[in-house]
Amino acid sequence: MLKAVANLILKLAKKNGFASPMFYLTLDNYIQYYNQAAMNKYDNGGVMSVNYGNSMEVYKPTASAKMTKTTVKGNTTTVQYNKYIKGLPGKKISAHTYQMKITDLKTKGSKSFEDDYYGGTWNNYTVNGKSYFSGIINDFG
Repeated sequence: MLKAVANLILKLAKKNGFASPMFYLTLDNYIQYYNQAAMNKYDNGGVMSVNYGNSMEVYKPTASAKMTKTTVKGNTTTVQYNKYIKGLPGKKISAHTYQMKITDLKTKGSKSFEDDYYGGTWNNYTVNGKSYFSGIINDFG
């Protein structure tokens, strides 16, 4: 589950045809947050491509925090981190400790466009009760 969570987790809604804010859990125990302005800067069409950390471009997060504790129980990953990040749905649990519960809903979606030339697939999550997804758009041509 942690590997799935470590992929992009994108906010469910799109606003005005541009990307919504997103966050990424890195393999070296950081949370990287990108606000909507940063997402639009990197790709004004609303897509930011990160290929499991092997991207040819370096995207600078709007904010980041060190994860201090990560636990996995069933389909829920609980992440604690050490500083408040405006825009993340984290909950303060003590001084300098914030927490997010990421639940894999074990539901997947897919959609094809233009006679199956383009398509997308995604996995659904909740983060502290708010809907998120992790997905990809494919070019089948």
